[in-house]
Amino acid sequence: MADTDSTIESTAAETGSRDTRDRKDRIFALDLLEGRVALITGGGSGIGLGIADCLAGCGASVAILGRRSEQLEIAATTLRDRRGGRVMTIPADVRDPEALKAAVAGVVDAFGSLDVLINNAAGNFYSPRPRSPSCGSKDSAGSCPLR
Repeated sequence: MADTDSTIESTAAETGSRDTRDRKDRIFALDLLEGRVALITGGGSGIGLGIADCLAGCGASVAILGRRSEQLEIAATTLRDRRGGRVMTIPADVRDPEALKAAVAGVVDAFGSLDVLINNAAGNFYSPRPRSPSCGSKDSAGSCPLR
């Protein structure tokens, strides 16, 4: 929980308040995103959690998606405690297209719509480069678009 709290707390420290709902110098209205639904991949920590916090702070219902269920639950509890509102967790891997289809359907089923998508999940997973027959020969070194 310390990691989740520290992400949100560092943002709050910069503004001088744990919860900016009562601040007169807010940039966005509290109800700016009222009735809107956002899905944030990689939303259980770091930048994704910060984005979820900001969107929830403007009234959006948020669904946070990530691979670690426990981290998602901790993040969701933190968001609910700070912002109230509706928060949904979706344990899924962005590399699994079927899981993503199910995630979108689940958000729409739970909240009635999906208005905002933040693709924040890391995509730095090793994946071997595909080789076409024309790229596999020594003769193709200058003409292979994948090199």
